Amino acid sequence: MTLLLTNAPTAPMGAALQSALGWGGLALGGAGLQPRPLRFALAISPPAWRQPWGLTALWVIGLIPLNFGLTALASAALASPVGPRSAIQQMVPHLSLPELIQAFAALALGPAISEELLFRGLLIGILASSALKQRGAIVVSAVMFGLAHVDPVQASISTVLGLYLGTLTWAAGSVRPAILAHALNNGLILGVIWGESAGFGPPSSPGMIGLLGAVCLGGALWSLASRIREGSNDSVPPCD
Repeated sequence: MTLLLTNAPTAPMGAALQSALGWGGLALGGAGLQPRPLRFALAISPPAWRQPWGLTALWVIGLIPLNFGLTALASAALASPVGPRSAIQQMVPHLSLPELIQAFAALALGPAISEELLFRGLLIGILASSALKQRGAIVVSAVMFGLAHVDPVQASISTVLGLYLGTLTWAAGSVRPAILAHALNNGLILGVIWGESAGFGPPSSPGMIGLLGAVCLGGALWSLASRIREGSNDSVPPCD
């Protein structure tokens, strides 16, 4: 999956954990230099706008079909798999259930927390205080998020995903939904790879799954756009 940082194919969990610690350290260090309290510098306060749980779930789940679709398009165009499969598919079949839980922590939860705190929480907050304003901050942070993935294909996909996650953070008034979306997305990909290695085939109705995913993504994008139109530049993080 594109959002996973796995630079060492022989030890993807260790590489992802090291990356997560590095991004997390940068986020905490940068936030410590800000004059605002940590919860505002990293946008980790509860969402500023009250909204139904169903709407929040739609936003969070919307990242999954977006990532699946972009990865599928890139894989079809290049006639080869795109994402972390080449780095972790040799490891996953040998994982026990406890080891799979460890893999989730290293490949899904760790990157989700550290990368969102840095790229969506800290960077958007800093950049939004400049001439870029919030919209420009989301774009620049997404590009930086993409460049952090080094590989040109993964960088392109990650930039689009960064735009979505930045918009989600902006609309929700907090980085928490983006962390949840990132973790679920990474965890689902890991689960799919593990399921395939365990002999479980693809979904029996991929067309229906794709249709439901498209509806979910479309609804999420529409509601995000509506939420932003209702707000103003001074009503979203990182403003306190």
